Amino acid sequence: MQISQLLRHKGPEVATIDGAESVRSALALLAEKGIGALIVSSDGRRIDGIVSERDVARGLNDRGAGSWPSPWPA
Repeated sequence: MQISQLLRHKGPEVATIDGAESVRSALALLAEKGIGALIVSSDGRRIDGIVSERDVARGLNDRGAGSWPSPWPA
């Protein structure tokens, strides 16, 4: 299988998030879309980066849960 075949199956939608958004917002969007990564873009056209579930998991491991906004209600 080729990447082009995967993209045809996936469809044209690309999920993006502004870099000024919170980690909590990113997690909510990942869950809502059922995906594992988001393109970070300040204008919706230029790619500033990518944030993934793995980035969040490693950040929690490295910094501890107390340093990140919790995605769960207290």
